[in-house]
Amino acid sequence: MPEEEKQPTPVTEPVPAPSEAAPPDADALRRELETLREEKRLRTLTQQAETLLRESSLPECFAPFLLGSDGEDTAKRVADFGRIYVQALQEKLRAAALPQPPRDLSLAPPARRHRGIRKL
Repeated sequence: MPEEEKQPTPVTEPVPAPSEAAPPDADALRRELETLREEKRLRTLTQQAETLLRESSLPECFAPFLLGSDGEDTAKRVADFGRIYVQALQEKLRAAALPQPPRDLSLAPPARRHRGIRKL
């Protein structure tokens, strides 16, 4: 069986050299710059939120949900979230706590009779 060699297809259009490439559009550069600035802002706010959550002994996984428009807004959101989170945990713990013994002895079950050997 003869193996057919694959030959590269010829390029019909010449590839421009890097120096001959068209200059990038100013609007495209502006959009890219704005995108980079927004990414940096979000990264900075996320790090700030994670730090505040860590200092408050709260889970850091909530940081992306607490980002505000600036650092002050983010700090306020973290503080509000911390207060609500702790309050919800306390309510959950109170609901799961063991029931308190009855204060009125008339509600207590009657004493059981002792079975077995008694002293005479």
